Amino acid sequence: MALNSSVLAGIAIGIVIVIFIAGFILHDRKEAYWILTAVLMIFFLGVIGKAVNGRWTGILIDERKVMSLSRFQIVIWTVIILSAFLTIATAGIFAGKSDPLNIKIDWHLWALLGISSTSLVGTPLILDDKKKKTVRPEVMERNQYLNVPREGIVFKYLDDNSARFTDMFEGDETGNQLNVDMSKVQMFFFTVISALSYIVLLFNEFLAPGIPTSLPVPPEGLIAILTISHGTYLTYKIADHTPGVAKQIPIQ
Repeated sequence: MALNSSVLAGIAIGIVIVIFIAGFILHDRKEAYWILTAVLMIFFLGVIGKAVNGRWTGILIDERKVMSLSRFQIVIWTVIILSAFLTIATAGIFAGKSDPLNIKIDWHLWALLGISSTSLVGTPLILDDKKKKTVRPEVMERNQYLNVPREGIVFKYLDDNSARFTDMFEGDETGNQLNVDMSKVQMFFFTVISALSYIVLLFNEFLAPGIPTSLPVPPEGLIAILTISHGTYLTYKIADHTPGVAKQIPIQ
């Protein structure tokens, strides 16, 4: 059952209060406070998904009612970066720093976030063009597996409850939605490995004495790997993977 806006607002206020109280108690244990903040953020994202889509994983479901890899990716980096920023800022506030929000963020980290955002924005733009295409009738007759819920040649579900975790590894079109999309598999593993690597950097930073003045800088090699992975993912998505594709004729 979906949550109403009043319950959602109450939960949000409760989480903010818990984070503030935890900051007062754990400000000298930065690593514990960071983990707690990240967990609370994940919980709130789950609540948002429950309120909007009726599922705790609803935050990952896109307009086609499938679980989106690009959404999964942006959620991971949002939680990691914002929880780390809040941890450093809170530690600075309770330590009496005059400028606790003056936290340096290197351009490599901005590049990492930009790369993730590119897929989130680029994916619907690419799929919108595919929604203007169709499959020739004779090809549809020969390939009954193409007769699935779709918009243009883009596969979609009819309701949010049909979304599955495996959607993040399958094709987006009627012609390949039953096949594993290796560009998605590659990007998933690169995302998870990159996120875990950066979590280790953050954890070591928070274990060190003193209050950090900046977020850890991700290695250039990590940025290169993610750039290649996202480039492969978007390039593969641009090509049509459904047989007998034709432009739809606009209705006059």
